[in-house]
Amino acid sequence: MVVRLTAEERRDLVAMLADVPDLADASGRSGVLDLAGLGKLSPHIDLSGATFAAVNRIISHLASYGRVSRDSEALGLFLNSVKLLVGLEQQHFISVLLNRHAMMVPLSDMPAIDDWHGTDAAAAVAEKIIVANTLRPIAFLSAAIRASKSIAYIDVRDGTVRWAAGPGVACAC
Repeated sequence: MVVRLTAEERRDLVAMLADVPDLADASGRSGVLDLAGLGKLSPHIDLSGATFAAVNRIISHLASYGRVSRDSEALGLFLNSVKLLVGLEQQHFISVLLNRHAMMVPLSDMPAIDDWHGTDAAAAVAEKIIVANTLRPIAFLSAAIRASKSIAYIDVRDGTVRWAAGPGVACAC
């Protein structure tokens, strides 16, 4: 399915993305496409030139490309990846577009961490928890069950002596 943005949505989206520093040059644009899982489409898009024009070409190509999977439009994957690079208002705008045009389930908007009470010394900080969308569709569990059927527990014994035990992969050879 082709994503049909209105002229106003497209203009606002291009203007917003043109201000994203990671999209300022061709290598950054290619990196963001790779991050979105769209690296195979990079060679088909002219990523060179001025940011505004290049972003417009990226949006045009991805919108016309259509679905890359049952659940995701190419443009939706790109925009979900870009959400990690923009502020809260831009995240909300992207979420609205993703939902309005049924491109995919958007990542949850990440709230600003205004009141961090931890230390900023790299050696003292083991981990900072950043809000991320960890929800998966129920089909994720179904796929895991199907995948688990090829795993077996292998226990090798010679009488009472155990040689080895552990997981193994079943294959039809």
